[in-house]
Formats: sequence, structure tokens, C-alpha cells
Amino acid sequence: MKFPKLRWLPTIILLFLSGNSFLFGQVLSPPTLTSTHGSGPIISVCTSDTVTFTAAGDIGPTANDAEFKIIRAGVTIYPVGGVPGPQAILSFSSPNLQNGDQVVATVWTYDYGPSGGVSALTNTITIALGGYPEPVAFTSDTAGNTVCNNQTVQLSASTVSTLTMFEFFVDGISIQGPSLVSTLSHVFSATSTATLIASLGNCERSFDLSLQLIDLTPGAITGGGEFCFADVPSSITNLVSGTKDGVDVNASTLTTFYQWQSSLNGVIWNNILGAQNADYNPPSLNQTTHFRRKLVATSSGQTCEAISNQITINIIPLIEAGYIEQADQFFCSGDVIHTLTVTQSTITPGILYQWQQSVNNGISYTNIPLATASDYTPTGLCQTTLFRRATYSNSGSGCSSTTLPVEFTFSTVESSVFT
Repeated sequence: MKFPKLRWLPTIILLFLSGNSFLFGQVLSPPTLTSTHGSGPIISVCTSDTVTFTAAGDIGPTANDAEFKIIRAGVTIYPVGGVPGPQAILSFSSPNLQNGDQVVATVWTYDYGPSGGVSALTNTITIALGGYPEPVAFTSDTAGNTVCNNQTVQLSASTVSTLTMFEFFVDGISIQGPSLVSTLSHVFSATSTATLIASLGNCERSFDLSLQLIDLTPGAITGGGEFCFADVPSSITNLVSGTKDGVDVNASTLTTFYQWQSSLNGVIWNNILGAQNADYNPPSLNQTTHFRRKLVATSSGQTCEAISNQITINIIPLIEAGYIEQADQFFCSGDVIHTLTVTQSTITPGILYQWQQSVNNGISYTNIPLATASDYTPTGLCQTTLFRRATYSNSGSGCSSTTLPVEFTFSTVESSVFT
């Protein structure tokens, strides 16, 4: 019996030996398995990473089925459907890969049926698992992650691994690291995003903190000057309103308000109870006092302050007029008048004196020319006259104090009548 010559048989054998598949006259390349972390044969994966695997390549015009397998410690796992056999899908994702896992896929080149179809095996990808620095906490030392103007904030990272490297960013700009230093002190002057990249080996994770700025400007106040002891000074008034986040603060609220403060030395400041308006009316003062105004705002447990310029109200110390030592006197024409002296008066540099007289029973007084010494001897008296001394500060403030008057009563009876 003679058999026909099969001249095409060597070609088919050659195609199969070359590793290609032949389907209805097409030469098909074996499919390839790739992943979001590379094509292998070994890919680096970090703990909890989700890796997507895709079967691709010249696998035929009607290919749409695949069977994915994970071989873990000799045990085959079917991640799609949980059972062996082709599924109508050419990719799958897994967040739970383990070190040493081998992933491979069988791809069917046309719809499978009773005949089983034609399939091809992909390359194998082996997992090299690296550990993330777990867990990582990224925090700030400011309440509610809320910051004030030019506030220094400490950012802190913590994890169980002593080998974790940290790199700190503010608004995308690297500020520190990567290094083992897990804290950063940074001055914030705007709403910002702080980013931490924590890395362990080839694995890294990114963490963000949003830091919200309470943007305050204090405004400005005007007033002050020099006033006499126990006088009520003029008002200290708003010159420029303070602002919060660019908006004028014209009145106080529960969360944004003015607070006036006073100080006797310009160093230690105390809040003035109830003084929360834009202006302030000081009470009677008996010593030099400094004033300023704070703008206070609270948000998310954070309190920020902006402090205005300082106003000083200078108080002239109390001027003690003292007492004229001589009593009221009667005198006759030609009598010698005794010198008037004053005791218990203020005697300090910058004090001036002015003797005054009244001839209308104290209704009005006039300055006695050149009578500016501490003592005074009346002369040329010919009528009943009251004398007193005024004590002034030479600061130009107009502060003064006067003694009680002493009265010289003129008598037309001869002086010898009086004993």
C-alpha cells in the first residue's frame, strides 16, 4: 500500500518545535504576562500593594478567555472565580500577594467549547515582596492642624521600624531628608500641605497633612499723650482695622474679637476686662500706662493673636501744693508783713512756683509778677487780700496744684490797738 507524500509535514513540525501555535493557517506568538509593577521574571512588590496582571500579545483574533494561577508554596490558587478553567477576562488584580508567589496564565485563542479550543501558556512572574514601614503616624503639634501667622510647627513621624527613612515636603518642596530623622520644625505663613514619604528598602508610602492658616493682621491704634495725675485721658481710637483672612474685623464675635491690654512697664501685659471694642476709653490714671490691642481668633481648638502698635499715656506725678504755714492776719497801714512759707509741698526737679493774690474774696486770682520763689513777702498792702501759691510741672502739661489761701485783713485802726 502506497501513502501520499506529505510534503507540508516538516513545516508543521518546525512550527511546533519553534514554540509557535498554528491555527487555521495563522502563526500565533505565545501570549505574555505583564503587570503594573513590571514584566518580570521577578517583580518587586510592597506589602498591601495592589498589582494588576494582564495577558497580552498576538494570541489570535478571537481570544478573550484566560485562566490565571498563583502558585504559592506549591499550592495552586485560582484568583479569578476561585476554580480552575477559563474565564472571560484577560486581567486581574490582587492586593494580597506574598513573597515567592508565582503568577502565570493560560490563554485560549478562541471561544472554547467541546473541543477545548487552542490555548497558550504565558511567561511566569515571581513576586519579591518588600515590607512597607507599618504602621506610620504623621502628626503635627498644633491643635486641629491649624496654624497662626509665622508659627513654628513640629511635624512628627513614627513607626515600629528603626530603619525607616523619612523625607518631609511642604507644598511639594523637599525640606528635610530622606534620613532617619523623624521630626521637622517648620515656620508656616500660609495654608499649606505637608507631605511625608516614609520608605523602607524599595517600598515607600506618602502621607499628607493639611495645615490651615488663621491669617490675622492687628491693625493700628492712635492716641496717648501726657495727662495730669488722676485725670481721665482722651480715647485711644482705631486707626486701621484688624483683618482675619483678608476681611476687616469691625466688631467682636465669639470666635474673632479685639482684646485691649495694659502694662506698667511695656513687658508684662494684662487683659482689660470687658475692653473688646475697636476703640478704648481709659479710666482715670495715676501712673504712666501703656496700651495695645490684640486681635484674637479661634478655630479647631487653635487660638491665634495679632498685636497692634503700643500707645503710651504719660501721667505727671501728683503735685502736692502743701500748706502755707502762716495763719490769717490783720494788718494796719505801715505794718511789716511777715514772709509766707509753704510746707509739705512737692520739691522735685522740674517744679515751678507762682504766688497769686485775690482782692475780691477769692472769686478770682491773679499772678503776682516775679513772685516765683518758694516763699513770698507781701508788700504795699492797702486792702484785704488773699494769697496762695500754685505749684506747676514745667513739662508743659499744665498740671498744677494750689494751696489753701491765707487772708490778710486790712484795718484802719492803729496797730497799737491790737496786742
